Amino acid sequence: MKIFAHRGSSGEKLENSFSAFNLAVKQKADFIEFDVRLTKDKVPVVIHNPHVSDVSEAKGFVRNMTSDEIKKLKLLNDEHIPFLEDVLKKYKGKIKFNIEVKEVEATEFVLELVKKYSMEKDVIISSDYPDVSKIVKKKNKNIKTGLVYRSFSPFFLNRMFIASSMLIYPLTKYFIVHKTKKCGADYIHPNYIYCSKNNIDYFHKQGFEVNVWTVNSEKLMKKMINNGVDAIMSNYYSIFKKSLKK
Repeated sequence: MKIFAHRGSSGEKLENSFSAFNLAVKQKADFIEFDVRLTKDKVPVVIHNPHVSDVSEAKGFVRNMTSDEIKKLKLLNDEHIPFLEDVLKKYKGKIKFNIEVKEVEATEFVLELVKKYSMEKDVIISSDYPDVSKIVKKKNKNIKTGLVYRSFSPFFLNRMFIASSMLIYPLTKYFIVHKTKKCGADYIHPNYIYCSKNNIDYFHKQGFEVNVWTVNSEKLMKKMINNGVDAIMSNYYSIFKKSLKK
């Protein structure tokens, strides 16, 4: 059973910060999971949301700011916003990475840095955009990819869609596998609501390992472990270790 430190050890330190990544390394997580977006001048930066206001006192969208402007910003913990290249250089050989690409356009730039630092075997490149996996596999079929499957689409946030999702839930495992095979991804990265034992067994029979997100309670972790997932993405490494011992 592997543990992915979700946005670093973000339950104890500020998400996607060097402090969160340092703690994940110290705690001996298997992977650091983090998100990547592009600046205005096409430099990959580690940040989850499209704007900077959630993690700093500044305002603005990452895509509208140059890398020099991003460098001048301070996170809420007084650190600088990490750039992907700095993260790869700092932690190479210390831990593996799950790089979630938040914009399809960023894929090529992520791949350039992975190649530059010879980290093809040390990363999983994931996204909820199937085209990301297609681009990765076209460039280098040996780099592992994961398809993120969410509990709902941000484009259909209404009661009717959520209700219909519950009605078609028994069919989702087939859709997830079809979508994953079509884009050539190696792993399924589903929200935990899709990780029933029946679904996990089916995913495994179809040849996919399952890395579930985001599991932050001991009760849910035990359930995911019992259901047979291969890895857990969590903000809390300590809860994960506690769940394994019992």
